[in-house]
Formats: sequence, structure tokens, C-alpha cells
Amino acid sequence: MKYALIEGIKSLPQKGMVGLCPMCNADVLARCGNIKVHHWAHKNKIECDNWWETETPWHRDWKNLFPVDWQEIIHKDINGEKHIADVKTPLGLVLEFQHSFLNQDERSARESFYNQMIWIVDGTRRKSDIIKFEKGFKTFQKTTMPNVFYIPFPEESIPKDWLFSKKIVIFDFNHYPSVGNPLAMVWKPKNTSMLQCMFIYKMALINLITTDDFLKVLQEN
Repeated sequence: MKYALIEGIKSLPQKGMVGLCPMCNADVLARCGNIKVHHWAHKNKIECDNWWETETPWHRDWKNLFPVDWQEIIHKDINGEKHIADVKTPLGLVLEFQHSFLNQDERSARESFYNQMIWIVDGTRRKSDIIKFEKGFKTFQKTTMPNVFYIPFPEESIPKDWLFSKKIVIFDFNHYPSVGNPLAMVWKPKNTSMLQCMFIYKMALINLITTDDFLKVLQEN
């Protein structure tokens, strides 16, 4: 975790500090070594949220683009189940940043649980993903909208573990110049059978999210 509670205040880890997990209220210790990103870890080795993954600098760089009050927010459904969303806007849009492999069952469970959400995926974890995407891009077809393309053969360009996601998936290919703009947003619009891809600059995406205009995109799609 990036944040723990100290006297009720959302706090970053500092060496020697002890805080409380905002999810389960157990003691967490500040881990401030030289290898992993600084984080809070449960004192008794428990994991109160089984959807949590070890964070990388890539996770932190994305989180830091949003207000502190939006980061690591507990999301609870009507049945009482709760998980910590990486980022959740005041109007309820959830952003999940995914670096490690995620199996289809868990991905579907998260999509159902959060409902109003988008994925941002580290496209550099496997070298084969960017190679596959660049090769598949040659088959993309232009739409009437600028910088938006149909994907006629998604299995030839989209990483297979994200191929059947029901939510918008944004791949961060780390500014590979041959792809064009740094982020590739993939989704299937309503009443269509073909995936679409739009290339979008990171700061343009951040602006859509922080102004809540992205919710309009979700409602239209």
C-alpha cells in the first residue's frame, strides 16, 4: 500500500513508522528499502485484499497523476464485499492499474464488482506484446473519427489475456514511437461486433478523467 492511516490521516511510509491499514484496521509497517518502492506492509503478514498486487514504480507514477484523496479508495458493494481501488474519482469512476498477469476469472470479477471502471495496463511487461501490437496495427482500419481505428483481427494485435475484457483497456506501451501516441485505448462500442482503438496522449486522458468527461465516454459505450 502507498498509504496508511496515522492518527486518522492518510500518510506515506517513512522509515520506522507504524500505521493502520484503512481496509482492515490492522497494524502496518513502513517498508523503506533501496530496492522496492516504499510501501506499507501488514505486520502479521496477512493480506486483507486478495486483489492487491505488489506495486512497481510504474504503478506509483500513474497514481501520482491523480489527487491523493482519489488514491487507494475502499470500494464496497451492496453485499458488503470490499476492495481497495487504485484510483476512484468523486463521481465513482474506478481506475485499476495492472502490471502483473491477471487471469480471466479475476479480471471478470473485478469488472463486475467495480462496474464503472477502466483498466490501464503496463504494455511493457512482456516484450512480445508491443511487437504483436505493432504488427497487428498494420491491419487496423480507419473510422470516420480522427485517430480512431477498427481492429478487424484483435487476436493478432491485442494481448490475449485482455482480448475479452468488457471494459475499456488502455495499454501503456511506454512511448514507443512506432505506435504513435503513447497510449492505446481499446474498447467495443455498443451495437458493434468489432473492437476499436484510439491513440491518446497521457495528459489528454488525465484531463478526461479529472473533469469527469470520461464518464460520458463510458455511458456512450
